[in-house]
Amino acid sequence: MAWRTFGSFNYPDRFIRHRNLLGELDPIRMNSSDSDKMDATFNLEWIDESRNLARLRSYNFPNHFLRHQGFRIKLHPDNPADPLMQADSTFIAEQGLAYPYGWEFISFRAINLPPRHYIRHRNFHLYVDFIPQNDQLALKDSTFRITAKPAIMWR
Repeated sequence: MAWRTFGSFNYPDRFIRHRNLLGELDPIRMNSSDSDKMDATFNLEWIDESRNLARLRSYNFPNHFLRHQGFRIKLHPDNPADPLMQADSTFIAEQGLAYPYGWEFISFRAINLPPRHYIRHRNFHLYVDFIPQNDQLALKDSTFRITAKPAIMWR
């Protein structure tokens, strides 16, 4: 598996992580606890690479994926028999909305909501939200940097 950590475009010291089964954007540093680093580590698991469909599998809860539910990002156990869970946890990986010049930055568009609904942070909590093309803050809030090494390898 290719474990990754995803940093905020506009808050470079904050990273996507799960805490209490909710998606958050928290500071993760080299001296952060191993638990915090594991919470911020995910496998970008390709469902259909030709269409850029992917899911974010948790490192420390390996049968759990980030999904949207009521527009909030949550960590849920996988259930292949539940089509809603499968759709809610599958995103289209796109070049970053705030920096679309390669794949250093990435944005995650929901597949089962109207167009332009992406994972974004608001007050450091993760949601799926409509992102207008001309809203610079929303574009930055929905863009994440793929780190060279996952947080679990930071020493």
